[in-house]
Amino acid sequence: MVTKHIINSNHSFDWENIEILDYETNFRKRNILKMIYIKGQKSDIDTELLDKSYFNILDDIREHIF
Repeated sequence: MVTKHIINSNHSFDWENIEILDYETNFRKRNILKMIYIKGQKSDIDTELLDKSYFNILDDIREHIF
């Protein structure tokens, strides 16, 4: 997804200053967290598996956590 983002948006990353947003050992939980963080940035990239029931909640709390 990072490579796709770089190619599609002509955007580069500062690899020296990457911030880890969360840590989760469980793959399924980690994948949900990833989708929540992506959706929190108002992006639909790689969030097709995130249940739409989360969207209103994320919209309501976006300004407090993102």
